[in-house]
Amino acid sequence: MRMAPKISVTDEVRQTLQEWATSESSSARRSARARIVLMAADGMTNLEIADALGLDRRVVGRWRQRFAGQGLKGVEREASRRRRPSPFRERLTRLILETTLTTPPPQGTRWTTRTLAAFLNVSRCRVDRVWRAHGIRLGVCTDRLQTVGR
Repeated sequence: MRMAPKISVTDEVRQTLQEWATSESSSARRSARARIVLMAADGMTNLEIADALGLDRRVVGRWRQRFAGQGLKGVEREASRRRRPSPFRERLTRLILETTLTTPPPQGTRWTTRTLAAFLNVSRCRVDRVWRAHGIRLGVCTDRLQTVGR
């Protein structure tokens, strides 16, 4: 069974954490992180802290670990998270472009974001983002597509 790291804080660090926990100008997330560390320093377990603050115990454990490893800097800001790109995004982009430029719509004379999205079973926002990113816009003529820029 893993044990949560023991948290001890100096008077100066405790004062900073208390300011963060009670400050109205501080973000709610930073206030919660400060409360987590203060309660951990008072000897409470992750489960007790989670129950008291209405949080998940894993969240409490994460911030306790970050404080133990990095001190105040570890809880001052949230860690930046890299968004993992969807593995299908590139393939979907290619499909949208190929369909737009080579396949005539089943009804009508030109694709709209809604008709193409329904045809490919994707969101119309996805179609619009791909079209904008690749400079595709519908021309004035009903059966011509124009590419802009590229």
